[in-house]
Amino acid sequence: MAETKKIKAIHNSECLCWKCLKEHDKSKIHIIEIGALGYNSCFDNLSTRIQLCDDCYNVNPEWWNLETIIPEGFEHFGYMYKYDKEICQFINELPLESQELAWNEYAYGACAGYNMDAQDWIDYQLGIISHEKCKEYGMYSSDEEKAYEERFPTCQHPIEIDYRDSIGCHCPFGAFGKSEDGVVFTKDDMLNDCYGCEYYKKRTVPIIRIKSEDEADYNLYVEYQLNKDRLEQKFGEMLKGVL
Repeated sequence: MAETKKIKAIHNSECLCWKCLKEHDKSKIHIIEIGALGYNSCFDNLSTRIQLCDDCYNVNPEWWNLETIIPEGFEHFGYMYKYDKEICQFINELPLESQELAWNEYAYGACAGYNMDAQDWIDYQLGIISHEKCKEYGMYSSDEEKAYEERFPTCQHPIEIDYRDSIGCHCPFGAFGKSEDGVVFTKDDMLNDCYGCEYYKKRTVPIIRIKSEDEADYNLYVEYQLNKDRLEQKFGEMLKGVL
């Protein structure tokens, strides 16, 4: 893994501005409590807080009134903040150690995601957290992401599945992605099926296509062929005259 600058977690932010990362007199710090709203908001079922010094607060003071609105056409989806997207983008552009405070340390609610150790959260965003640590949190690791991105498009085993009205792209061992004009791609969301897969084989022949109703039989056939010698050695003599 490429060497990445280590950013240290903040453990005492009482008098700290999360934007400029300077300490100020406590009276100069604005604590902004952002409450959870509905589906339409970036803060759907997610509450958090940020704190800013006078100078950083006064750049966009109207944002921090946290006025709520219901956008036309979204009456059934609940409120959002008038400057909802601007506030979300503002948080996402804070220094990473401050983002950790907003999205992890002080975040709570159904959509708050994982509450991780502060340093682990930062290391995860930097892509330098270990695979083992990711598994402790039940999260995908960068090693798994890399394996899927590099192996799925180049592996022999993914095939096209014809659903009559659409075409899927599946591997008999669980992974799936996309295909177009005989070229295999990963899908938008990350998968971990390719990490450590013992059946990876670099593609040497064009991708094949089967009907969706044949997929289960195809997967069974492939798995048997890849394990044929081992299974014959283990059960061949035992089952002579039985099957």
